Amino acid sequence: MATVRYRAIAFVAALMFSMDWIARAEAEPLKIIFDHDGGIDDFVTLLLLLSRPADVKLLGITILDADCKIDLAVNTTLKILYTLGFRDVPVAASSLQGANPFPELWRWSPLRRVPYCRTVDVQPLINGMRPEELEPQRVKTPGEDFLAELLLAQPEPVTLVSTGPLSNVAHVLTRYGEAAASKIKKIYWMGGALRAHGNVVAPGHDGTAEWNAYWDPEAVGAVWRSRVPLVLVPLDATNAVPVTPDLVYRFGPQSDSRYSVLAGIIWSKVISWVYERPHEPYYAWDTLTAACVLRPGLCEVEETVETYAVTEGRSQGRTALADDADEDAGTCRPEEGAEGGSGRGGACSAAVLRGGTPPRNVSVVWRVEAEAFYAFVLEALRV
Repeated sequence: MATVRYRAIAFVAALMFSMDWIARAEAEPLKIIFDHDGGIDDFVTLLLLLSRPADVKLLGITILDADCKIDLAVNTTLKILYTLGFRDVPVAASSLQGANPFPELWRWSPLRRVPYCRTVDVQPLINGMRPEELEPQRVKTPGEDFLAELLLAQPEPVTLVSTGPLSNVAHVLTRYGEAAASKIKKIYWMGGALRAHGNVVAPGHDGTAEWNAYWDPEAVGAVWRSRVPLVLVPLDATNAVPVTPDLVYRFGPQSDSRYSVLAGIIWSKVISWVYERPHEPYYAWDTLTAACVLRPGLCEVEETVETYAVTEGRSQGRTALADDADEDAGTCRPEEGAEGGSGRGGACSAAVLRGGTPPRNVSVVWRVEAEAFYAFVLEALRV
């Protein structure tokens, strides 16, 4: 029965996928800047963004030294681009560092003593070039400033897909202000946890934050204080889409596609994690975020949700619903007309000092049907 259900959902997903792209065929490609941190699922996310070049124009990529070691993250990204024929997409490494680095257990394999992302970098399928052939796409400018350069050069606002900490984005908004902010149509960010529990386990922290937010809480605060439209893809949604052995197996029948082979290989690298830590699943965090961009109907979105962020203290990195304000010390109610606020009134300054931002409205992806998501990714990467 499960197989029949998979096939039925896959057929519907494929049909809707085809109709979606047919509807877009006469539209201009969606212009995207991809800001990531080199996690295993970031590379599958890159494949997804590259899978329909007629519909998505990838303007450039910036990478943080967060989930993966930065040199490996950049090299692997360059190799994927080169292998798949995208040799005009620039890639820049950020120089920014977070206040709370990712656990070394997440960045390194304790058994192999190598970074997890190296298991992708060494794959023969993406190593058919000489190292010097990658250099034309490698940007020397620090990623945080290159992101600003990319934005400022755009004639119209573009979409920013951010699947790591918000450090590069916050740098741009803080240093370049409205000139850069006006060139961002919307930010899709994989980060935060609203009703779901956080995934941070760290001394002195209360566990309410998600790691991308906790890595650089001040960056989250800067984005929350801005007026740039923000779509949040929090743990509330991503907890529904674990990467499982069954999902990886399903790329097998698509082995005539380089995209599918690469995606299957990349995600297979986390299966040992899944078996070793059944209490700590590996999710398709970043890939779901890209899927929500490419196929909005896939994700259940609430367009106007009042939220705030905590930038310091035991809850630093927490993103929370403003309705929870009375339960949290790091919140505020800005006066009528205050920037970034809801205009509902109330005392704000004392609460800001306790570590919270003024509330602001964001869009939130609350739910996704897991099988519909899996079917979408499988179909998209069948190229």
